[in-house]
Amino acid sequence: MDELNQQALSAAQQALDTEAFLSGLDQQEQMVDLKNYFLSAITSLGFCSFDAYSIRVDTLDQPKQKGNFCVASYPMEYIRQYVLKGFAQQCPGLRKAGASRLPFDYLAFLNSQSKSPSVIWQRALFGLSNVHHAWLVPLNSTNLLSGVTVYMQGNGEEDRVRFHAQRNTIHVWSTYFFEALLAYDPSALMADWLSDNPSGFDALSKREVDCLQYCASGKTNREIAVLMQISENTVRFHMKNIFRKLNVNNRAHAISKVGALMTAVSA
Repeated sequence: MDELNQQALSAAQQALDTEAFLSGLDQQEQMVDLKNYFLSAITSLGFCSFDAYSIRVDTLDQPKQKGNFCVASYPMEYIRQYVLKGFAQQCPGLRKAGASRLPFDYLAFLNSQSKSPSVIWQRALFGLSNVHHAWLVPLNSTNLLSGVTVYMQGNGEEDRVRFHAQRNTIHVWSTYFFEALLAYDPSALMADWLSDNPSGFDALSKREVDCLQYCASGKTNREIAVLMQISENTVRFHMKNIFRKLNVNNRAHAISKVGALMTAVSA
């Protein structure tokens, strides 16, 4: 009986939280306000960032099409690389999202897949950003792959429990947020993130990303050289390129900058 009462109280609290969320959602007048409001709402649940997307199934290899869009609370250069390097077409998570109707743990699914350029790149980014959990909420319609993904940092037991406890709330909030987003014609943002001028993390080569991952785990140049089967001079060469592309002066700054980007709000 106590367990049933607890479940009823939890359901009632979620209903009240959702009512408050919808009330606030209706008050947002600009797209940037809508994005910031949703980020603030999911942050109250323990999440750190999000993205929302919609793309026609027949344009995955040529995403610069009217009506396609992606908006995010983190820098769009990450999405730009994901699309322009062809990762969307080969991403197993996007295929699963296209065939799903209910939210699923995107990172858990990604970690269960065989390595591919798309999977390796995403794992590297999430690792550097300390992101360990993500709910992907599929919102597909005829010939459209659409959805919202929310991300959570931290890998402790409390993080895991909080993540799973918020599944239903994230499902409802993401659905309403996406509907509100469509009213602002987010496809107008396409040109902003599909330019041909890479910068920051987007400009790093795969080998440079590998070096940065090992740095984040505390490896020395010598250890990185052994793990990557290259010379220490080559490691130093990669690190110099990383510093230049990220506009930083040392390893700690490089790791901190990439990690911070995942939780930064794009203006």
